[in-house]
Amino acid sequence: MKHKKKFYFFVVVLALFVVHGVVSWWVGERAERISVAQVQYLNEHLQELTADGYPDQHVQLELDTLHRGVWRSQRLLTLTWSRGPLIKRYVFEDDLQHGPWPWARLRQQEWLPVMAYSDMRLLDQGAGKTLFEWTQGKEPLRMTTEIDWDGSFNSLWQWAALTYEGPAEHFVLGSGELDIKSIGQGLYQLKASAPALSYGKSHEAFHMIEPQVQWITTDPESLFDGHMFVGADELEWHDDTRVRADRFSLELIQQRQEGLFDLSAQGSAKEVIINDGITLGAFDVRLQLERIAESISARAFAELSEQERDDLWLKSLAAHPRYTIEELNWVNEGGKARFSGFFELAPRLGDELEKAAFKADVPQAVLQDVVGQEKGVKGAMLRLLLAAFIKEGRQLNLIEFKDEALSLDLQYDQSAENYVLNGQTHGKKEMQAILFKWLLWLAQ
Repeated sequence: MKHKKKFYFFVVVLALFVVHGVVSWWVGERAERISVAQVQYLNEHLQELTADGYPDQHVQLELDTLHRGVWRSQRLLTLTWSRGPLIKRYVFEDDLQHGPWPWARLRQQEWLPVMAYSDMRLLDQGAGKTLFEWTQGKEPLRMTTEIDWDGSFNSLWQWAALTYEGPAEHFVLGSGELDIKSIGQGLYQLKASAPALSYGKSHEAFHMIEPQVQWITTDPESLFDGHMFVGADELEWHDDTRVRADRFSLELIQQRQEGLFDLSAQGSAKEVIINDGITLGAFDVRLQLERIAESISARAFAELSEQERDDLWLKSLAAHPRYTIEELNWVNEGGKARFSGFFELAPRLGDELEKAAFKADVPQAVLQDVVGQEKGVKGAMLRLLLAAFIKEGRQLNLIEFKDEALSLDLQYDQSAENYVLNGQTHGKKEMQAILFKWLLWLAQ
């Protein structure tokens, strides 16, 4: 009787093993089909992106299965980027463990069944050799991905610290990670963070401390539509002038349709300092961009001839793009300054402005708080310059000065062929003369 029980137990275990193997084989085959479809989907969007904005460049993903077993498959993913004769290839080795219970998840005490588990690493070959040099031999990038039964996935990308020091430029990115999570209905949330990011070239440099990026997709059929957040504890940029912003944040919402996109943005900085000593104060802004041609945002004008630039610019103006500053606030110990305005363009080369408006309300104390930080002769000169600026602006009616505050209200309408400046109507030539006198004064 005992032998029969052992025999039955052995048969049951063997049956479960065989069933699990069959299921794992079938699941692995399905996971591979989904992976191929995802690569094809990405290639289509990459081709669309490069065709619209960078026609001289090409990006292609290729997925090859080297060995397919019952429990796992060995694959290579190759990312190829080319620009003319220049070609760079990054090769990733992928260990795809078939579901329902991949061994890697069981080791993590994750018991829920999934379709597959992918463990992908960048290989030290091709263009990847450069990244291994930048990490001093450490593994530059590792990506682990859980593929669910509906084809959605959760992925974690982890990279080592990257450092490049060249004769004319440098680049530093601290070790960090990108967390990609499915939020249902084909939508995803991406979060990336690192301790530092720095880039410099010639006399310019850009630095971020504790940078963070978050992207939430809002359309499963588009890689472009979504909600983005960018933040940093400290952001610094310098060329001839050094500018530092503390607790910087920027939120963007983008929607794209038929080559045009609408963009809403709001950003803030708790403290902005220039030249390591002059504190401007805090800033927050809300912007709205409407009917903006994608080709303008993606393509670098410097790479086009003058005629190509004119043609591209005129084509983009056909949609009558509109740029709006809904609100810009500047706050320091002197008070709060407010700015707002918009301009709309029409397809006319050299005379694009269709409609525009701009309003500003700046307490004099806000400017004095900045100027007062300069001491000695330079500080005295700046205070005299501010007083002369207000006097000249009032004489030309460019600004009004009431209740210790500077104000400006300017409106323009191409159909009316005039400007309304602080309640007074001016023709084009008259307005040009006012601005010319203002520029002459500034040039002195």
